[in-house]
Amino acid sequence: LVLYFQEAKLHEVPSPRWLKEHVDSMEATLAFLADAPKDEWFTNATGSEGLTQAAWDLCVTLEYMDLRVPELIWRSKHPGFMLILEHARKNAYFCETTPPV
Repeated sequence: LVLYFQEAKLHEVPSPRWLKEHVDSMEATLAFLADAPKDEWFTNATGSEGLTQAAWDLCVTLEYMDLRVPELIWRSKHPGFMLILEHARKNAYFCETTPPV
């Protein structure tokens, strides 16, 4: 994600090949994470308790992608992540630090 941002925004003429490689890498990572069992994200299997550290990290990453790489349309490809993100958005501290989109 950071490499994509650096290539896209910090170079006068970004490399289309490198941008594609970075997008492909981000999409592959999201696809891998989408297959993770629910207990990877929630502190219990039903999802009625808190989020794991991995889930918090994922939520921060998703919000950052919305800010820095809006052309990466993750919601339609991985709608399951919205449940995790909605859970995080119930936390006042998370909402206070969410960047404007």
